[in-house]
Amino acid sequence: MAPVDDTPKTVLSLICLNPVKFGSYEEFELRLAERMTGAGLRHVKVFVAYPPPNLRERLEESGAVMDFLPVIRSRFAYYQEAMNLFRRYRPQVLHLSFFPILTPLIHLGRMAGIRKILFTDHSSGMPSEKGWAKSKIYSGLNRINSASIHKVLAVSKFVRRRLIEKSMMAPGKVQVVYNGINPERFRPLAHKPDHIPDLELPGGRPVYSVVANLIREKGIDHFLRAAEILIRKGSKATFLVVGTGTEFRALKEFAQERNLGRQVVFTGIRSDVEKLIQYTDVFITPSLWQEAFGLANIEAMSCRLPVISSRVGAIPEVVEDGQTGLLVEPGDPQALADAMERLAADPELMRRLGEAGRQRVLDKFTLDRQVEETFQAYVGLLGAQKYPAPPEN
Repeated sequence: MAPVDDTPKTVLSLICLNPVKFGSYEEFELRLAERMTGAGLRHVKVFVAYPPPNLRERLEESGAVMDFLPVIRSRFAYYQEAMNLFRRYRPQVLHLSFFPILTPLIHLGRMAGIRKILFTDHSSGMPSEKGWAKSKIYSGLNRINSASIHKVLAVSKFVRRRLIEKSMMAPGKVQVVYNGINPERFRPLAHKPDHIPDLELPGGRPVYSVVANLIREKGIDHFLRAAEILIRKGSKATFLVVGTGTEFRALKEFAQERNLGRQVVFTGIRSDVEKLIQYTDVFITPSLWQEAFGLANIEAMSCRLPVISSRVGAIPEVVEDGQTGLLVEPGDPQALADAMERLAADPELMRRLGEAGRQRVLDKFTLDRQVEETFQAYVGLLGAQKYPAPPEN
């Protein structure tokens, strides 16, 4: 008699991410692991580096198997290590996240005997024009990869359209699964906190905040230019920049050169983003590139904040102009400053936008919905039974 393989059905999630905090995406991975364990399925989480101890311990307690695939300069060695992972865990489903759509890992997974490939497209980017020859090559490669992918989860309708039109993905393979957040973690407070621990911020003044990876494409310099416009007009507001990145030093130098240092505060990376958002009056997303979703917007909306965002990518799907926030054209500091002034002068509009934003998050962008839709995508590819949704608390 042949031996019985009692290994549970397995999904290996390969995540091109080096988490340094417990943010909304990390909470999603934790909750998804808990859902998988509760259903008797095995979830292997592979990051490009080990997560910080607090996240790693929580993921392991959830029942997830933890591993990592370090970035190695030698591509051959990198892909060999990936093949070793695939053979070690023998998953039925390989789930790739935060990788480019043309990653060779798709084909390596098939070579390792993995039956089903799932891909989540989170990618934002600047619009680009390719020449005729490059477009033909790109289209051909996309057709090859598309044939090897069984299902794609797009984080917005904008991303779904791009996959179909630019990446030649068959429409039936692409499912929209919006990002989600925990509305209990990001919740409105009856009163704004008096202060934030370890940050000396003046009280009694309006606070405009951005939370972002400080790269050029996020348009933080335009936020600072808008702040300068308002400060020169006499605004006493505080302008909070939360995060770090390649532009961190240049942005701080810009603020110092313009003598904005007393009202522009750089916090660096923080693990208590929800507290900083709760301290905020208006949330700003001044992106220049085509945002695939814009997770920070729904974190702010969940805290009942009005949002001012650039009209780019998927942001209009999330922030409804005049309903849950205000949209402005990207790269226009004056328009950004005008929108901030408009809200400052109209508390009733701020209240209405904030209330509608919170409700929109509860209706469309909860973590529970994202976890369950992703879990059911796993179940469909595993060929497992349809598991009912867990009971609501």
